[in-house]
Amino acid sequence: MGILATRKIDAQAAILQSLSRRPSGDPPDWPNTRGLDKYVEAFGVDIPALLQEGGIYLELGCGEGKALSEAAQLPGVEAYGACLHEQHPLGAPVIYAEFPKDPIIYETFAGTVKVSPDYYGPATYHDDFLRSFITQAGLLGPGGHAFILTYPQRIPDDHTRHQVEKVLSDRSGQTARFQEIMTKSDYDGRDLPAVIVHISGSGEAINPSKDYSRLTKAAGKPQKTKPVWKNSDGSAIIWGLSYAA
Repeated sequence: MGILATRKIDAQAAILQSLSRRPSGDPPDWPNTRGLDKYVEAFGVDIPALLQEGGIYLELGCGEGKALSEAAQLPGVEAYGACLHEQHPLGAPVIYAEFPKDPIIYETFAGTVKVSPDYYGPATYHDDFLRSFITQAGLLGPGGHAFILTYPQRIPDDHTRHQVEKVLSDRSGQTARFQEIMTKSDYDGRDLPAVIVHISGSGEAINPSKDYSRLTKAAGKPQKTKPVWKNSDGSAIIWGLSYAA
């Protein structure tokens, strides 16, 4: 049995397990629906081209699932989503879990993923950017790519970014590149500073728990500073972070 078929069985089991604890009630009112074209534009990478030979596409924070369903239509691609909220995406299965806190996603896909985008997803909303980062790096298989789009305040200084790059390179041979860009707010269309993180290479050597400790030793432990964004009722807050050894 090939790795894709094996992982498909594992993923189906994870999906069934997660259904019992999916949230009730209405999902958040997302400002728009993002397709693969949005990700290609934002990340500056032809994601369908990266998947032209097939492989696993795992979207962290898949929202309503338009990009996810589009990836599922690509030849040879096994597409999965991971989301904290039930969105009923079309065309691809979703594991309802909080990444990286819930280990089910890492345990299911570690060292196998070809492409994994995170567009203002877990790396933005989770209190600890570094834990989300290193766990996502560990999902990648040979020739894998992970893309994160988040606020610059989540990892603000060059020293911290350099230390993150060095630890990842030393541990797994992966590369991590940080690029600051201007994008548009999904809510009101205003200019919005953002940072792209592109992780490439296999994360099979990554141990998220041990390598998280290495990251915090080198880059400092993340501490909340002040809110970067919050919704109208205060139920969702994105915190800026600082890093101190």
